[in-house]
Amino acid sequence: ADASRSEAVGSGESVAIALRGTHTVARADDTARVPVITLRLPAPRLVRVVAPAVSTVAFLRANVTNDSPYVFPSGASLVFVDGAMRATGTTPELAPGRWQMFDLGVDAGIATQRRAAAVKTDSAGGWVSEKRRTKRFAFETTVVNSKSSDAEVTVREMVPQPELDASE
Repeated sequence: ADASRSEAVGSGESVAIALRGTHTVARADDTARVPVITLRLPAPRLVRVVAPAVSTVAFLRANVTNDSPYVFPSGASLVFVDGAMRATGTTPELAPGRWQMFDLGVDAGIATQRRAAAVKTDSAGGWVSEKRRTKRFAFETTVVNSKSSDAEVTVREMVPQPELDASE
């Protein structure tokens, strides 16, 4: 079927799409993919997330906005970046004007380092109570961008849980 000739009729939270042409209906235990419609979305905002306390690599995330008049149904997803498939997973329903963050795996062009910059030891207690020592650490984080363009980087203490399974 030619998705560009399909007709979509929207009504509230649902969309009915009449497919032109002949299609094969799969058996009950088979899954068939039928091209329904192709929508061009604006380029996603790419963000790199680093957590130097956990890892030296940056994780690439894409913030995609549904600027179409259609509700994207929930279900299996394939995410492509520059024509290459980067991730698979399940996407929640996405209404017009809403956005979704997609995890796209490691961005090898961004690296981080973390080192202890200062250590301070405090003592408390004395004659009557047991003496306690407290160590305070100050850390220095370095982010290196070896790409040819600027990159937006978010530094976090912990790595966020992926929303899609990134493919290698």
